[in-house]
Amino acid sequence: MIRRCRSLLLCAALTAACGGSSGPDGVTKTTSVGSTSTTTITPAQTGRRYIGTYGSPPVTLDASVYISQSPIPLLPRSPVIGPLALFEVTGGYNTGPGGFTGSITGRLDGTPDSGIFTGVMTANLANGCVARRNYSGPLTPQALDWAPGAQLETCGGSSPLVAPVNPPVTNTPPTTSIPVTTTTTTPGPTSTTTTVPGTTTSSTTTTTTTSIPVAGSCGFSSPLTLNYNAPGGGFSGTVLDGPTPANCSPALDPPCSWVTASLQIGASAVILNYSLQANPAGSPPRSCVLSIRNSRNTSDFTTHTINQGAVTTTTTTTTTTTTSTTTSTSTTTSVAPECTVSNISPGSFSLGSAAGSVDATGTYGPQGCAIGVSFLRSCSWVNPQPTGWGGSRVTFPFQFDANTGASRSCVVTIRNPGGSVTFGTISFSQSGG
Repeated sequence: MIRRCRSLLLCAALTAACGGSSGPDGVTKTTSVGSTSTTTITPAQTGRRYIGTYGSPPVTLDASVYISQSPIPLLPRSPVIGPLALFEVTGGYNTGPGGFTGSITGRLDGTPDSGIFTGVMTANLANGCVARRNYSGPLTPQALDWAPGAQLETCGGSSPLVAPVNPPVTNTPPTTSIPVTTTTTTPGPTSTTTTVPGTTTSSTTTTTTTSIPVAGSCGFSSPLTLNYNAPGGGFSGTVLDGPTPANCSPALDPPCSWVTASLQIGASAVILNYSLQANPAGSPPRSCVLSIRNSRNTSDFTTHTINQGAVTTTTTTTTTTTTSTTTSTSTTTSVAPECTVSNISPGSFSLGSAAGSVDATGTYGPQGCAIGVSFLRSCSWVNPQPTGWGGSRVTFPFQFDANTGASRSCVVTIRNPGGSVTFGTISFSQSGG
């Protein structure tokens, strides 16, 4: 009897240790729970720290800069908006005790070892205002060499962002990091085994996988830098080709005071539209960086740089000749000529019945000419958008309406602003709906 009780106690102890329980009629249930694993994926980054001085009187500038290792994918829309190997740049800086701090965001055109940075620096002021200014220039493993550009927010004239940024690199590690991580948690399998004396053993395994949502990526494309003459101009180009992904909420940061910009968010694309005011006579050339970002993920953004030249319109030469009997004066005035557009292609488009957009391109000259064109349409369902002028290339974006009827056609004639000179024609054919 004593020996049997000891055996029963030993059996009960072993059952408890295995996480089992004893039911009626000698039925034993055993349950085991698998382990849980968590995986975190962090995109590779190059981090550097630069320490130098800033401004006058000089203050210490301590900046940490991170460059993403994967080139940002581009979705070119036209030859003007072509592919480049761009890298994402993030970071922050401080100017020591009693100074100010701020962030660094932008793009690196080139490689992490030799590239040109274009982006925005911010400065956090004591009154709560955040100053913002464009900066651009070389970013190398040896130093930063960034020149200040257009003021985006001066905080009533109190912005401290007034000087170039050119600190050398230091061997100390960066102080901040802005990684984007993805975490997935997967509970392991749970199995239950029921054993009845005199019967066989069966088991059932159930596996459940749960993914934790993370901030999404819009997959923005990056329009090239465009250059404009003093009279101004406009542009319309795709920054996201296709339907807007989940967890993507495109937004446009406030532009410079002389740029009017908006985002057109449609079912098949996100289009950046903007126009420039004329640069007043006597004003220097100017630049502006437009930032388009995902409002749900601050590290997901793209930028577009606009450069506008100064007024170079009129040259006056006066010659005075005096003789013993007469005095004559002649004045010669030269004005920049109108641009001439050529090589417009393609000359025709075959369109589906759904609404959409297409681009034609051409070349223009001579250098320094006064930009501008006008359009003559044979229909109302093809709509020219703001023309993009840059280098010697010109882009003509068009949007077209959906067709719910029979097939149709349209011709758009591109002319000089006064309509007296025809540069070319583009034909549109759209299938029926």
